[in-house]
Amino acid sequence: MKALFAYYTGTGNTLRALEKVAEGLEASGWEAEWLEIRAGGPSLGSALQCLRENDLLVLGFPALGFSAPRPVLRALRSLPGLPGLRAAVLCACGATAAKGRVVNGWSGTAVPEALRILVRKGAVPVGSVEASYPENWTQVSPPEDEAARAAMTSLGDGQAREFGVRLAAALAGGGTDSPGLPAGSVRRGPVSRALGPLLARGFRTFGRRLLARLFVADGSCTSCGLCARTCPSAAIRMTGARPAWTTACSGCNRCINLCPERAIQTSYARLVLVLGLNVAALFLSGPAARALLETASGRGGRSGGIGAFAAGLALYLGFSLLQAGPLDAVLRALERSGAFGSLFSRGFTQRFGRYRAPGFQPGRNVRDVP
Repeated sequence: MKALFAYYTGTGNTLRALEKVAEGLEASGWEAEWLEIRAGGPSLGSALQCLRENDLLVLGFPALGFSAPRPVLRALRSLPGLPGLRAAVLCACGATAAKGRVVNGWSGTAVPEALRILVRKGAVPVGSVEASYPENWTQVSPPEDEAARAAMTSLGDGQAREFGVRLAAALAGGGTDSPGLPAGSVRRGPVSRALGPLLARGFRTFGRRLLARLFVADGSCTSCGLCARTCPSAAIRMTGARPAWTTACSGCNRCINLCPERAIQTSYARLVLVLGLNVAALFLSGPAARALLETASGRGGRSGGIGAFAAGLALYLGFSLLQAGPLDAVLRALERSGAFGSLFSRGFTQRFGRYRAPGFQPGRNVRDVP
């Protein structure tokens, strides 16, 4: 029996967790194959063609903005029917430390959304789990100290290893004490079920793109191109020997944590300008839309509420498209200028440490099916 471990990872937490799950399955006679879900890599659909009805797909990914990463959702939605294929989902969540103890991470709507797509494709879900590992959102907050990271890694390893044992028992017919999915399941309360999809969609639609605009390479950048070569979403291009981030960014934070010179920062200047422009555009789009509607209708009265809202939203989305192209090009030009370059390259992340899962080296320990 085969188990395909398909994963998307930023700093290696997901891959590490799936390796712990694989230990339990391999001890029960399962053959493990591996596929990294990444831009330009082998497709998930082609890898699944080698599996039979009683084989297993183990899908792993981190929670990004309480959502599964956009490349994972795109890969799932592009799959053909999967009638009878058994499937399990693991989500790596960012743990935190509070008052000397480790607090589990939370995946929001990530796991339920992935499972719903798999079920619609005909797969049979057998289990899902959250594994808590050190948070890697270095773009916003510094990693925990070494002792806290070790405790978090131990916690996540234990959760993933236990899930592997439960999964092997369930597939062997031993079952578990968990109702619903035989190997255990991630559950959400009514508030999470209501708000989670809104937060996740907001991050996938706007948040990740906005955050990508805050990245900058400072003067210590050597133009090695490692960030561009290893980005799992192919969201970084080298422009003028410096990296530039595109709207394909998923917010995985691999680049800022992987850079050997710690040259990638969250720019103070970009933070002020980009967020300031977005907030201003958000507040001004409504009045501007109403004025345009009133001018177009040739009357001075108040425009309809629904029409004004739709027009305001269209104006803001238009600004977002403009920001993704010409406005960002202007900011990149300022960053490379002698007068403003040092201003744009400054960021509060310069004093932050960096994080990746122990032993993780993308491009060297990435596993793929042949």
